[in-house]
Amino acid sequence: LPFELPAGVKWPTDVPTFMKNKNARFEEGVASASVANYWLCAWEDDYMNAVKARDQGQQTIGLDMIAKFMDLPFYKAHFDDPNQEWYNTVVVTARAGDNSGVEAYLKQCGYFYGQQG
Repeated sequence: LPFELPAGVKWPTDVPTFMKNKNARFEEGVASASVANYWLCAWEDDYMNAVKARDQGQQTIGLDMIAKFMDLPFYKAHFDDPNQEWYNTVVVTARAGDNSGVEAYLKQCGYFYGQQG
């Protein structure tokens, strides 16, 4: 990926369980989706931790990084979002002070949280 993870977050050492089945076949982009989503979850988690800590500087950094999701190769090649619904739901609303979109997407981050121990 062209962007780093937040401080203290490491890449997983194992692939998601669903990818371990030797007979499984995946569509193009599934592996890059897993990596991109792990990265996104890391920054969403970092952002929400900054919100809870009332750390405005880290909130700005986190939200700026979350917005870069749209710059990732996975997003450009495989993420179907013609009206930028993801961006509006997550980034625009968070910049307006409503973190419900970030919180909703964090509920899909089980693999990320499982790797954080």
